[in-house]
Amino acid sequence: MCTFVYKKLSFMPIVNSHYVPLQEPYPIIYYGGSVAMQTGTLIVVYAPGEEPGRFGNVFTSRMTTKSHPVVTYGNKYVSEPRNEWRLNMWSEGVVWDYVQLKDVFTLCFTKQTEVHYETIDVLTTSIRLKEAVSGTYKFRLSTVLKDLESMGIKRPDILSQLMPAAPVQVSINKNLAKDLVCVHGFGAMFCCVRLSDNLEEMVTEIRRQIADYLMLLKPKEIELTFATEYPECQDIVDALNNKS
Repeated sequence: MCTFVYKKLSFMPIVNSHYVPLQEPYPIIYYGGSVAMQTGTLIVVYAPGEEPGRFGNVFTSRMTTKSHPVVTYGNKYVSEPRNEWRLNMWSEGVVWDYVQLKDVFTLCFTKQTEVHYETIDVLTTSIRLKEAVSGTYKFRLSTVLKDLESMGIKRPDILSQLMPAAPVQVSINKNLAKDLVCVHGFGAMFCCVRLSDNLEEMVTEIRRQIADYLMLLKPKEIELTFATEYPECQDIVDALNNKS
């Protein structure tokens, strides 16, 4: 009698890969602080083997595929999600091999002249919530807007669409199993931090996020006042309303 022993592979070898070019209009995508024009997709096929999982390596008994964006940068100096600075002058064919296509956020397309406010709202809200839960604040909307403008995409004209709401309502969102302070105004949730005992740290981060978001409203100066229905937030409101 013959006995066959199947040894699990310690890695997932590449079986095949191919490049799929896109046609205009190209999507302009965002991931991890970088904005770029996606000109194609690199599809990589892997054989069965082990791949990293949440609780260690996981064995996959079937072939898998991963799709990575192939991008072109519109600005000369770009900061990649790996926190590496590179000199680019319309660098073409840069593969974002550290991210899959399903994880990027599409901001707009190259034939558009302006990014929609609703798109910026969804991007800002989703990232602010994730960062508040983790306690790490890295997102800069002002940088995203500058990168879009370097590609000929204007920031949304929301001054003609929205009337700034005052006072801006500050509330705690308890639907995420975490105590979060969320700032609502202009028809959106545009600021979010984790509730903590460090009042100065919370107020500083809220002010930074508000200033970042108000880049959308330039050149108009907006006077904000704050109010809340939650006693837990009253000291935050008092500090934000204190102009001294």
